[in-house]
Amino acid sequence: MEEITLEDDILVLALGSNLGNRKQLIETAYQQIEEQLGTILKKSNYLENAPVGFDSNQLFLNTCIVVRCQKEAFEVLNVLKKIEVDLGRIKAKECYEDRPIDIDIIFYGQRIIEEPQLIIPHKAYEKRKFVVSPLLELANFQDPKTKRFIAEIKF
Repeated sequence: MEEITLEDDILVLALGSNLGNRKQLIETAYQQIEEQLGTILKKSNYLENAPVGFDSNQLFLNTCIVVRCQKEAFEVLNVLKKIEVDLGRIKAKECYEDRPIDIDIIFYGQRIIEEPQLIIPHKAYEKRKFVVSPLLELANFQDPKTKRFIAEIKF
């Protein structure tokens, strides 16, 4: 397969689940993303890990995907939030908590967006091994903001 670069229509998402049938929830999210946003070009393997930022006995299943997408960034955000709600996510707190599905925009082409409701590239992805490891399976992306390559991130 050819190397994927952050062209204008390349959307990189991180998905995670630690409640319910985690794999099925992620697979359903994949289907809805394809129906509502665009074709999934590549998927990483699943990575199981403990929650980060809060205490829980429920392990997360995490993965990253690359999607060819033609929508505006805020429209993408709205679609992803709706998919989360449709799959049972209820935000009861302002902090991290157990959830059936979480979908984060990591990169969207070379876009750099810093708005209260949307930050691209994702503000904390490089501190999260459960995002960086799956990202490396997809491609050695170069962060449009920091200009660092994913392979340069060390833990």
